[in-house]
Amino acid sequence: MSQVRRFSSKLFTVLMVIYGLSIVLILALRLTVNNDLPPLGIAIGLLHVLVIPSLVLLPLCLLLRRWRLALLLVPALLTLLLSYGQLFIGGAPNVSADVPRLRVLTFNIHNEVEDLDWLVDIIRDSDADVIAMQELSLQASERLANDLSGEYPHQALHAGLDIPRFAGNGVISRFPILADEYWRNIEMTQYTLGHQRVALDFNGTTVTLLNSHPYASWSPEWGSHFDAHTLEVNVLLERANEVDGPVIIVGDFNMTDQFEEYGRITQRYTDTFREVGSGFGFTFPSLRLLPLKVFRLDYIFHSAEFVGVAARVWLESGNADHSPLYAELALVSAE
Repeated sequence: MSQVRRFSSKLFTVLMVIYGLSIVLILALRLTVNNDLPPLGIAIGLLHVLVIPSLVLLPLCLLLRRWRLALLLVPALLTLLLSYGQLFIGGAPNVSADVPRLRVLTFNIHNEVEDLDWLVDIIRDSDADVIAMQELSLQASERLANDLSGEYPHQALHAGLDIPRFAGNGVISRFPILADEYWRNIEMTQYTLGHQRVALDFNGTTVTLLNSHPYASWSPEWGSHFDAHTLEVNVLLERANEVDGPVIIVGDFNMTDQFEEYGRITQRYTDTFREVGSGFGFTFPSLRLLPLKVFRLDYIFHSAEFVGVAARVWLESGNADHSPLYAELALVSAE
């Protein structure tokens, strides 16, 4: 029994040293080298997953009086607390009740083609004013047009034989859609997905909504095009910045909030969930057989004309592999 204890103690020490030094190394490399390098970029993108265990491991080391090991885990725990601690504090801005509010839902529906009752039910239950969808199938597009045209009479849906699988995008709205544009960045790579820009008449104010779905930068299809995700976000920001007035950017961005692209978006636009949400806000993978979500890939960003009032991950996701993300935005300035 004593040999088992000694072996377990040594194994625990080795694992903690490897874990602690790995986090320190990633943090150091993040500050000193090019984060676009695929291995490092992926590690940084997953940093939030890597540091979460420190929340348990560091107290365990203290309980076992393994002081040096506990000290080694401090950078991981500090990274976790500094990056996400504010999301558990709560609180929301005090916005007057008479300020116009726009309720938005973004949802990657996984190109589902059958048994679409869940999609209609989720949209109705959300009572959102505007719903933006990614991976929109032709069958889902037809179902939305048939079943929800009364509640959402303004629809801009892009799905069909001329649009590759998983590249469909769509917006349905209670407010008039003044303009609609769909594009794919096919000059970058054949694997690019869909993007969409619509102009909404929100009680007399033109609001631009961009519905985006950059392809995952960690996907093997990119090969040497690891930076294509960055290029797609660049195009998105160019199209967002060229319009005047209030802007909302939503979608499945295939990135965590540790990506450099996230930092560039939030230099000008506010992450609504980080502004008024609570918890980690994980939206993926939302699978019935695997209910544990570990990634926040779906976002609702807004320009300075809006203030976030509420944001939450929707509990139901139907057959989709992403959970919907809901937000309520107050239009405090139309300039």
